[in-house]
Amino acid sequence: MSTTDGSTEHVQLGQLEVRSAALDDAGDFLDTFTNNLIVQPAFVSDRALTVPLMGWRVVHESDATADEDAQQALAAPHPTKVDAWVIATRVSTDNDFATYRYDSDPVTPVLPKSERRAQLSLEWPLNHTQETSLGDLRIVLVNTSSTVWTPTERDDFYVTGVVESDVDGSEVEGGGFFLYLGGSPEAFSLAPGERRYLSVDIDHEFLGRLAPGKYLVMAVLVSLELKSATTVATRP
Repeated sequence: MSTTDGSTEHVQLGQLEVRSAALDDAGDFLDTFTNNLIVQPAFVSDRALTVPLMGWRVVHESDATADEDAQQALAAPHPTKVDAWVIATRVSTDNDFATYRYDSDPVTPVLPKSERRAQLSLEWPLNHTQETSLGDLRIVLVNTSSTVWTPTERDDFYVTGVVESDVDGSEVEGGGFFLYLGGSPEAFSLAPGERRYLSVDIDHEFLGRLAPGKYLVMAVLVSLELKSATTVATRP
């Protein structure tokens, strides 16, 4: 199913969830957004423009906060790859000046995470107990639907463990870890009812600082923001 044919209200474009209708617009000239191409080095390599001139539109905006300037995400159809886009980020500052970050890699729209994860669930295995070590956690990914689940190019099978508190309810700081340094495990299709065991990654440095005891932990399939129920595991 195409993700830009009006069949879904939103799509994921790179890391952003955007309105499908925004990708149907004709778009505009790049200099509508940059004012002056020549002084925007993000778009130029060896004195040659590396970015499409036409088709740009705002697909996402965020207001300024205490820690971050206001930003606009701009997108245009990729010049050579069908159904793909290129994205630039316009970062505004207090003096009405803007800087740009441009990524020339093609990005293909996919269904939003909420739709891509709708067939799946994360379940703790039957052999899990409160004595299971936090460093040895595994989770079962299940296709709960009657149809095959097929991953997109945005999906992988990296699962992180989020340690929320100890069993007495005392909150734990730094218990979430969302970066896989060794390359994320590849996602693959799951048949109806198929179950796959996945490792649950918890930062080793964090575990080294954690006092021995029992803790509440939740597993998260990061690329889909799919969460498990909370369970108890042990820091030996």
